[in-house]
Amino acid sequence: MKAIILAAGFGSRLRPITDKLPKPLCPFFGVASLHIVYHQLQAAGIDDIAINLHYKSAMIAEFLKSKRLSAVTMLSEEQSIRGTGGALWPLREWLNGDDLLIVNSDIVCDKSLKQLIEDYENHRSHAHLLLLDQCDPSKNQVLTHHQKVIGFSKQTPEQIKIAASTHTFSGIHIVSNKLLEFLTPEIPLDIITVYCSVLAANKQIGFSLHNGYWHDLGTAEGCWQAHQDILSKGGEDLLSRLQVTKIRKDTGLPRLYLDYERQSIYPDTLSTRIINKLYQSTLMDDQGLSDLESVNRIEQCLVYPCLSTLTRPVQSRRLISDYGCIDF
Repeated sequence: MKAIILAAGFGSRLRPITDKLPKPLCPFFGVASLHIVYHQLQAAGIDDIAINLHYKSAMIAEFLKSKRLSAVTMLSEEQSIRGTGGALWPLREWLNGDDLLIVNSDIVCDKSLKQLIEDYENHRSHAHLLLLDQCDPSKNQVLTHHQKVIGFSKQTPEQIKIAASTHTFSGIHIVSNKLLEFLTPEIPLDIITVYCSVLAANKQIGFSLHNGYWHDLGTAEGCWQAHQDILSKGGEDLLSRLQVTKIRKDTGLPRLYLDYERQSIYPDTLSTRIINKLYQSTLMDDQGLSDLESVNRIEQCLVYPCLSTLTRPVQSRRLISDYGCIDF
């Protein structure tokens, strides 16, 4: 089993954050989302990982080098965006007959990828999708019946929709080497189009359901909500399952303190003086806001500035990272 982390997109929905950094490097609790996915793949026993690149590819390549992510054995530079299905076409020789686990770089999910691989190996269908035990109309909907995928909401006749259960596609899936015959060199090529061709040929697509933590970091609102949900759902245990705690420890980042009462997150190396200035309800002047900038010298962190001064409220959300401070 090999894997690909999809990292080529422009991240248009994540602006203004992606005006300064590519979406895969957007920090989640101080750790780039790409780094989280990489460690989850390693924990599942995968040592051959490809990453497709396009937007701000040099920044991502430099990140991989600085973090010494040695299991990345293939960088697939795309001259133009190929789409998820199109991203597989240049990997045919590198795959060398192996199956492929596909993960979006902007997804955080506590599903065990090792368990997902076991689910796939128990069925050995042309593809195996991780589906969410919820239905979000804004995302790709997958229709299932008797433990099989039977269609997709945008491509399936109305009568099949009525007969099937509907789930949301997680952006995590496994394709067998048998699926390569359904690929074409055309770009962009959406993977759902490929899967529809598989079903039209009467080949099977399996699935697993996930009802745990899952978030799409691909929008500013989604990124924000992902942090808030950690604060409302017993965050320390979730961060451990997501590999965030391990990555922070291995890379020398300080432990995070999750302030559930204030719905705030900060490194435990911050002094009480700065914390009090950051999170008191009213500041005498704007000096407290400048203290937010000091966090940038400590680490990547997403801060919840529930602040106001005597003259104005502070409504913006601020992402503080190695690449500067971005209000969104």
